Amino acid sequence: LAYLPYGLVLVIPLIAYANTIVPGLLYPNSQVYGFWTSVGRWMTLLWVLLDFGTGTAATWYFAIYHQRYPQQAYRYFQFYVWWQLLSGEIFAGIMGMATALVLPSTRIAHLAFYLAVYSIQGLLRSLDLFHLYFRATQRLDYERMVTLTVSVVTVVAQIPAVAAFRRWGATQPAIGQGIGAVLGMGVGLYVAQWAGFLL
Repeated sequence: LAYLPYGLVLVIPLIAYANTIVPGLLYPNSQVYGFWTSVGRWMTLLWVLLDFGTGTAATWYFAIYHQRYPQQAYRYFQFYVWWQLLSGEIFAGIMGMATALVLPSTRIAHLAFYLAVYSIQGLLRSLDLFHLYFRATQRLDYERMVTLTVSVVTVVAQIPAVAAFRRWGATQPAIGQGIGAVLGMGVGLYVAQWAGFLL
């Protein structure tokens, strides 16, 4: 209940940011934004598949064992972190090779930068550790605080990052403002994930 008012206050600005500011002001055209959201949906599905339920399992087993067998309980989170790091490295490596070697000769070559930005985010999946830990220890107030922080920092970080990368992209004919905006959105996401982890 303590965090419910913050969520209600922030929901309108976050919806306005996602539906008005991002597609209307940050992106140079709607096609670039459409590609960003489409690739994001597909990558989220891939991350769920690559997770193989390890996050849910770590939360569940920790909640069961942390009272009587704390050392064993923490090993489940240790496995989760190692799994995320290993699968993230493999996934980022495969996507990096695909975007550099395979995609340029296909009809979806224009999505290479989008996939590269999202695949790098896959390396940071282990930073969600504290979300799961707070859920397992029933500290949903802390989890909500981290979630709100990530949401706010995403907005605060993406706006200047997209503006800076668009300006930079405009000076690089091979990149352009569209790809510059994509890189800025990625930087904003990375900063937000690290901010939640450090908090």
